[in-house]
Amino acid sequence: MSKKKDVLDILKWMGIIVIGGVAGAGGMYLLTDGIQSHYANMSQGIPLLVDGVHMKKGDHNFVITDKFSYKLTSFNAPEEDQKMIIDGLKEAYTTLDTYNSQLNFKLATTVDEIAEKYNIPKIDKVGKQDIALYMTNEVLDGNERVMAHTDWSYNPFNYEMKDLSITIRTKYANAVWKTYDTIEETLAPKNTAIYTIAVHESMHAMGFRHIDDEPSIMNTYTNFTSPKDVTDYDIKMMDKYNVQFYGAESTLKISDDSLKAVASYVKTEEELGM
Repeated sequence: MSKKKDVLDILKWMGIIVIGGVAGAGGMYLLTDGIQSHYANMSQGIPLLVDGVHMKKGDHNFVITDKFSYKLTSFNAPEEDQKMIIDGLKEAYTTLDTYNSQLNFKLATTVDEIAEKYNIPKIDKVGKQDIALYMTNEVLDGNERVMAHTDWSYNPFNYEMKDLSITIRTKYANAVWKTYDTIEETLAPKNTAIYTIAVHESMHAMGFRHIDDEPSIMNTYTNFTSPKDVTDYDIKMMDKYNVQFYGAESTLKISDDSLKAVASYVKTEEELGM
């Protein structure tokens, strides 16, 4: 999935500090350089956009905002399809919650109607460590094929994420279909488009960059012609992320069979009339 991120430029930030004085600037340079080296070492083996940039340990709401809700209800799509969009989001946060031992993800909403209709916890506002979900009809990043965009900022002193949000294009959010669950072999309601987008963009919010040299949900492009779910590689990277940044014990003391992703075969954009 193509996308951009506006990341704070550490060097420019350091340049502002230099104005305060030579001694102070030198000390700040050494401090910042030491912090960068520390997080670069911690980041080894993890494909991040910026070394050390990661989510704060603990709880993160995955928040359906009023702007998401309005677009959802304005689709004029059948109730069943709208429910599958919500189910896709629920499955996405469950996946993230399952494979991140030190990050707790929970789907929530600031919208009373959504909370009541889909049995989702209601919260009053989106916190800085929450992921706010938006939808738009507009072209994102100037590219018709961009499905979603992640925005975040971070504190350069501790490299933690804050002010997180995901904007999803309506045509992709509304790419709803039913698919066969390859394990249960039963027809399961799952919006694979919204699931893939939500997991992919949330992993960007965690700090992960695009990954094209491994089978991954973080691949830059997708046309939904192949199974889309987290792969063994994604699970290992999330595990490494939790171990290296939070000192967690590895959760991968399980059989390879239990790591195999559930494949979801879906239609191409052409078949969906996009």
